[in-house]
Amino acid sequence: GLGITACTSSDQALGLLATRSFDVVISDLSRPEGRRAGLDLLAALRKTGNQVPYIVYAGSASASDVADATSSGAFGYTADPSTLLQLVTAAVAGRPA
Repeated sequence: GLGITACTSSDQALGLLATRSFDVVISDLSRPEGRRAGLDLLAALRKTGNQVPYIVYAGSASASDVADATSSGAFGYTADPSTLLQLVTAAVAGRPA
C-alpha cells in the first residue's frame, strides 16, 4: 500500500524533497556521485531542515558507515532486505528504529 518514487541522483531527490512530502527516504550509500553519496544526500537534506526518516540500504553495513549514518541523523542503516522492511514499517508508523 505504499507509493514509491525512484530517483537516479541526489540532485533529483533533493528537488523532489523540496516540493513534495514523503513518509520515508531510502537511499543507497554509494553511487556514481561518490562512495558516500547517500550520506552526502542525508547531510544536504538535514541542512534544509527536512527531518523525514532516512534509511540507508547498502550492499554492506560496515560499523564505520553505520556509525556515520546514525550520527548524521539516519533513522536506520541496513544491508538486509528483511531489516529494511522492518525499518520502513517503523518509520511510517512513527516508531523509533
